[in-house]
Amino acid sequence: MNTRSLPLFVPFLAFVLFLTGCSGTGGSGAGTGTVAATGLLEDADLGVIEAALVADRLEAAEAAVLTPSIMASLLPETDLTTTSQEITHLGRRYRAGRQGGGVVVRRGAAGCPVQIPAGIGASGTATIAGLGAQVTRLASGGFLLTRANGESFEVALPADGAPTGTITENGRTWSVVFGTQAGEPLATLTNQRSGRILQILEDDTGALTVSVQGTPAARGAWASDGTLEVSEFAGQRQHRRRHGRAV
Repeated sequence: MNTRSLPLFVPFLAFVLFLTGCSGTGGSGAGTGTVAATGLLEDADLGVIEAALVADRLEAAEAAVLTPSIMASLLPETDLTTTSQEITHLGRRYRAGRQGGGVVVRRGAAGCPVQIPAGIGASGTATIAGLGAQVTRLASGGFLLTRANGESFEVALPADGAPTGTITENGRTWSVVFGTQAGEPLATLTNQRSGRILQILEDDTGALTVSVQGTPAARGAWASDGTLEVSEFAGQRQHRRRHGRAV
């Protein structure tokens, strides 16, 4: 190379590198599909999210069954899709109705219905979006839930009613803190192996926001047919689960 032409070549090279860099950045931006494909939420996370939602509904339904004034105020519910009366539990509003001596609850007009019979404070059969599930109370507190399709999870909570414990689902154990006041996350979950933290926020209409490590990652709902569906990146990446299984 002629060294006398070097002063002209260096700016030209810098300009080429600048264009290449811009192209690379543009490729990365265009490659947001790659980022979206990775996402913040893992498909396996939906298992513990669904378990936490089931546990919350069972707790609300059981509290209603054990409160005579609430049971007396509820109308008989014959259609699991039309529950319209409201009850309040731990600062959260639920729709509820009496059914077969027990109660059915949901969040929002189109949320997943969870029904329990009277006396499930011991053990018994719950119904989640029409599918039966055996609820076995644990001596140490909490319960084991086994669905008719064989899927199961365990919620271990102190017998004194404290809102902290663990959820074990598909071999993964999470520490859990359930919210006890309006405005708090419904549940905060910490994976005991990886340390990943999920927060489940749900408003009274049933709209869900799931945060991962403090960053809002996905939004969705638990629908009346039992489908838990959340999406990331404005719907570019979706996660769906029903009755304990990915769909």
